Amino acid sequence: MLGFSIVMYVGMFFGFQFFGLLADKIGRRRAMMAAFALCAVAIALYILVQNPTFLFWWGAVVGFGLCGAGGILGAYYAELFPEHVRAYAGGFCWNMGRIGAIIAPFTIGAVGKAYGLQTGLLLTCGIYLVGAVMLLLLPETYTGKERNEAAR
Repeated sequence: MLGFSIVMYVGMFFGFQFFGLLADKIGRRRAMMAAFALCAVAIALYILVQNPTFLFWWGAVVGFGLCGAGGILGAYYAELFPEHVRAYAGGFCWNMGRIGAIIAPFTIGAVGKAYGLQTGLLLTCGIYLVGAVMLLLLPETYTGKERNEAAR
C-alpha cells in the first residue's frame, strides 16, 4: 500500500505543476475542466482494467488529475472573488471541498457495500464530470493578456 501511495503522490506533485502551467496558457477554467475530465477517465479505467500492475502505475495518472485543480484554485479564487470577500470566500470554498473529501470515502464505501465497488467508483466519475460541467457556469478569469503588477 505504501508503494501505491508513493506512486500516487508523485503523480500529484507533477499534476500540480503541469496544470498550473496549463492554466497560465489556456485559462484557469479550461485547465480545471481538463483536470476533472482526466480524473473521471482515469478512475473509470479502475473499473474496466483488472491488471494489478497496470492499476498500481495508473495511480500516478489518477494523482496527476486529482491535484491538477488544486494547483489552480488559489489563483482562480483570487481572480474570481471581489477583494473585500476574497479571503473568506476562498477559504469557505476550499473547506467545502475538504468536507466533500471527508464524506466521499464513507459515501463511496456505503455505495460500494450496497451496490459494488464499481458503482462507487462510477459515482466518483460522475461527480468529476458534474464538476467539469459546472465550471461552465463560472467565468474565465485569466486570459494571459493581463498580468498582476506584483508579478512583474
